[in-house]
Amino acid sequence: MKSRVFAGCLATGVLLLIGATAVNAQMNTGQILGTVKDSQGLAVSGIPVKIANEQTGQNFEAPTNEVGDYQIGRASCRERV
Repeated sequence: MKSRVFAGCLATGVLLLIGATAVNAQMNTGQILGTVKDSQGLAVSGIPVKIANEQTGQNFEAPTNEVGDYQIGRASCRERV
């Protein structure tokens, strides 16, 4: 009897863990990567790139590096660059 209860609890725990993993995979955040270039195609360094979440009012900013690349992490998918 005790082994059936234990097996039932174990099965329920495993299903809950699997469900929690599936829910975590549904996140709507990501990284925004890019390169800033001038009209002649040359990289622009040291320029701040700003994005804003229009729903929350949260702002993100990252400078371009020496080759014009920038990276902004953990930004919501509903951002405007």
